[in-house]
Amino acid sequence: MAGRGRIRCSPVLRDWQAVGIGRPTTDLAFPGVRATPSGVVVPRALLDAYLVGRPGDRRALTRALVAEELAVLVFQWPGYAGFNSPAGNENVRRRARAFAARHLAGGPRGV
Repeated sequence: MAGRGRIRCSPVLRDWQAVGIGRPTTDLAFPGVRATPSGVVVPRALLDAYLVGRPGDRRALTRALVAEELAVLVFQWPGYAGFNSPAGNENVRRRARAFAARHLAGGPRGV
C-alpha cells in the first residue's frame, strides 16, 4: 500500500523443545553449541540484537554465555559425540579447550 513504511525485521530465537521462562543464557548459548561441530561460529550480531531488546551488562552476559556453553560442551556433549563425525568432535574439543584457556586461565588449578 502507498504510504506505508518498510517492515523491519530483527533476529528471533525460538526454542521449540521447551517453552517457558528460563535462563536466557541457555537459549543464547545453544546455537553456538549446535554450530560448533560444523566449525561455524554464531555471529556477534545475535548478542548485539539481544542487548538492544533487553539492555544489560555486555561483559557479565558474555561471561555467563561462556560458562553456559563450556558447561554444555564438557558435561552434556559427550553423550552426543557418537552422532557426529570425528572432525565435528574435534571441533567441539578444540572450542572447549579454547574457552578454557581464554576464560579460565586465571582460575583455580584443576578446573
